[in-house]
Amino acid sequence: MRACSRARSKKPVTPSAATRRLMQLGVPPAVRGGFASAQLSPVLPGASGFDFGSRSGPFEGPATRKASGSAGGYLLSFSAEAQLIFAAEPDDPADIAEDVLQEALETLGVSKNPVRLFGKVDYKRARYVFHEDYAIRQALFVDSKAERDANSATLQVSQTSMRIRHIRAGVAVDVPGMLPTTVPHPTGDMLTTTIIVKFVYSEVNGIRALNRIRAACIPSGMLQARYNPTAQQTFWMAGRDAPTLGEDFRVRVSFALLQQMAAWRVQDIRLDPPVAFQWTE
Repeated sequence: MRACSRARSKKPVTPSAATRRLMQLGVPPAVRGGFASAQLSPVLPGASGFDFGSRSGPFEGPATRKASGSAGGYLLSFSAEAQLIFAAEPDDPADIAEDVLQEALETLGVSKNPVRLFGKVDYKRARYVFHEDYAIRQALFVDSKAERDANSATLQVSQTSMRIRHIRAGVAVDVPGMLPTTVPHPTGDMLTTTIIVKFVYSEVNGIRALNRIRAACIPSGMLQARYNPTAQQTFWMAGRDAPTLGEDFRVRVSFALLQQMAAWRVQDIRLDPPVAFQWTE
């Protein structure tokens, strides 16, 4: 009997270093994919330059970096054509920005996850993000903006998983974002990632010029305590909606405030005047 008991007993499974790292970062088990090696190596920015992410983990690094890096890389290669489209098309700049974004990202080679996503954004895609040590299921949401102002971008609450905490008209505001931090699905939950791509343009004597493309990665709601714990510590600004007219609540992302918290989260492709792209870490 004792021999049988010894045969049936199992040693506890020791998580790999990669698994332990994800557990420390709070990645839900349903989001974690397969794990390959025992070492979690930092992923450095690639030669393409556009590789969003710091060097700490899937919320701040690989999942975010590969999503934004791929999107930014294709926008970088598509930027010359974007300039021509902005100069030639008579359509509304917001419509042009949406078309350019979709054309650029439709050529994006990704490992697709056959899940339909819902949301008010220009581009959404369920996909897998593969790191050398693990894989992440990701729900990627990318939205375009087109304005002359290069300092901020307007978001709706349906486009972020964060609580929106800031001061508006002298009053502290705390409004929950409507995106979940992870999108549930029977095959496995997906980590939500939101990217804003702003096309900054000028117009003189009826001639429109695309000056800059700003790509900003909005932090996950899982990082609320780091990026927006209070209305005073924030990167949000009051939106351009009019509450007295019953307009839907909107908020703006301050690129400068977000850069102060994590410079890598905002990257610029400068086109007019042209400046060689340089990664900001």
